[in-house]
Amino acid sequence: APNPATESTTIIIPMKNENEEYENVEITMYDLMGRPVFQRRMETGAIKYKLNFREVSQLKSGTYILNIKLDNRVITKRLIVAKS
Repeated sequence: APNPATESTTIIIPMKNENEEYENVEITMYDLMGRPVFQRRMETGAIKYKLNFREVSQLKSGTYILNIKLDNRVITKRLIVAKS
């Protein structure tokens, strides 16, 4: 996914291992003050999620933290949004 992103970003959900998917997948996006600005629980078996910034009306250009919770594991990524 592009970083900085302008209109959307695609979040790739990894597999647990070769033949097993995570059961509980949740994506949460925080602003730098730690406030959640977006949260989505995913269906089991989803491997991609396209986050369209138009879905998140309060989202402004800036830096955000993406937490991707996979069962008991958390992946944290920094995302720069450059809205036009």
